[in-house]
Amino acid sequence: MSGQRFEEMFRTKALAHSFRAELVQATNAGEPFDPATGRPVSEARTKNPTTWYAHSRAYVEMKWPRAAAKTRRSIVEALTSITVTLTRPTKRGRPDDALLREALYLYGLNPRRWSDEIPADHAAALTWLETASLPVVELDSPAMVRRVLDSLCVRLDGKPAAASTVQRKRATFYNALGYAVELELIASNRSTGSSGRLPRWHNPSTGGWWRTRPRSQRCWRR
Repeated sequence: MSGQRFEEMFRTKALAHSFRAELVQATNAGEPFDPATGRPVSEARTKNPTTWYAHSRAYVEMKWPRAAAKTRRSIVEALTSITVTLTRPTKRGRPDDALLREALYLYGLNPRRWSDEIPADHAAALTWLETASLPVVELDSPAMVRRVLDSLCVRLDGKPAAASTVQRKRATFYNALGYAVELELIASNRSTGSSGRLPRWHNPSTGGWWRTRPRSQRCWRR
C-alpha cells in the first residue's frame, strides 16, 4: 500500500484466508485503507476508544473561542442532554440524573471551569461518566442515533419538548456528529435520514406517537 508492505502472521491457513476475504470485501466495497496500518478504515474506527463524553469536551473546546455567550450556553445544554442519554444503562454506581446533568453543565462541559476545583459529588459523577459514556463509534448505528433524537423530543417530565428546544439541541447534535466525521471517529453523520425526517417517539402515557418535522422541528402526534 503506497509502496509499503504489511504482513500479518496467522496460526492456521483458515484464519489467513478469512482475513484475506475481509480485505477483498473492503476493497470491492471501495472502502479506504489506513496507510499507517494497512487495514480498512472501518476496522480502525471500531477499535477507537473515544467516548461521546470525551468527544463532547473536544467539540465544545473547539467551538468555545468563537461562540457568543448565548451560543455557548445552548451548546452546553444540548450536549448535557445528549451525553446523559449516551451512557451504558447497566453501568453500576450511576449517579442521580439531576446530579449528572448538573456536573456536566457546571464542570464537565464548561471549559471556563475545567481548571476549577470540583465539589466531591460532582467529581464522582464525572468520574463515573468517563467509563460509562458510550464510544462515539456506536453512533455509526442508525438505531443509536434514533435513541438520541427520540430523547431530544422529550422534556424531563416526559412531555413533548418545545419546538425551539428540539431544533436547537438537534442542531448541536448534528454539528457534533459532523465534527466526529471530520475527526474520522465515525463514517457518516446519521442524524438525518435520506428523507430528512426524524424518528417517531412513542409516549407510553398517552399511547400516541410524536415526530419532529425537519422544518418546524415541532413534535406532533400521529
